[in-house]
Amino acid sequence: MTAALSGLRIVEIGSEIAGPYCTKLLVDLGAEVTKIESPAGDSMRGWGPFPGGVPDPDCSGLFEYLNAGKHGATLDLTCAGGLSRVRRLIADAHVLVKALPPGTLDHWGLDTNALEALSPGIVVVRISDFGQYGPLCDRVATPLTMQAASGWVNRRDSDRPPVQAGARISEYVAGAYASLGALTALRNRSADPGRVVEVDVSVLESLLSTLPYPMLMAEKMRSLGLPANTRSAPMMGIVRAADGWLGINCLTGQHWFDTCAMLGLPEYAEQ
Repeated sequence: MTAALSGLRIVEIGSEIAGPYCTKLLVDLGAEVTKIESPAGDSMRGWGPFPGGVPDPDCSGLFEYLNAGKHGATLDLTCAGGLSRVRRLIADAHVLVKALPPGTLDHWGLDTNALEALSPGIVVVRISDFGQYGPLCDRVATPLTMQAASGWVNRRDSDRPPVQAGARISEYVAGAYASLGALTALRNRSADPGRVVEVDVSVLESLLSTLPYPMLMAEKMRSLGLPANTRSAPMMGIVRAADGWLGINCLTGQHWFDTCAMLGLPEYAEQ
């Protein structure tokens, strides 16, 4: 069976997680992706797990997860030879995914006009922390500071130690939005054929889009004088039992009555 994106050619420039995760989702749908790495290699090659626990840049579990199924090219884009080769790749591509600081492509001579000349109608997906434009576009950030800036850590009360969400959630969220943006741009580029279609993905804005309900609930709990991370439905979650742990997910009063009956504790149903 032919994959949904069979025949779609993509060039990926950048490291970390957001860009590679964006193109991973597209590879899984059949796209052909060529990943450009610098001679130093993608920084994710240093992340485990590794077979046998022995660090090996060619056997990184995270790198393999993000880049399985892609073609690879090692190019030095600070020299003329590397830029010449990447231009040839871009000329044959439908999509360019770039996860680099704003202005990097322009510095390499790959501004919008140059890209349009190389590949008319190409979709250019630009991923950055605060977007390509505006007063914060050049600010340096980390996954932790992005969580703080977006409000993800606001559910923690000020008198408790700061925490962050597990894993590097901000980059995966941005990568997912970037893949959606790429597909949307491909669908709509026929409205202005021959012109570059640009998709500007901000990690900050991607995170903000996931927060409306948690933020509203945290503020509601604070207004009631309760800790911000208090559950709106107390009978949900994992609790300690005498012989282990128990997962409870009671969404209605009847669910709670049924749970108490199942546990042989009907007297708790009315408490």
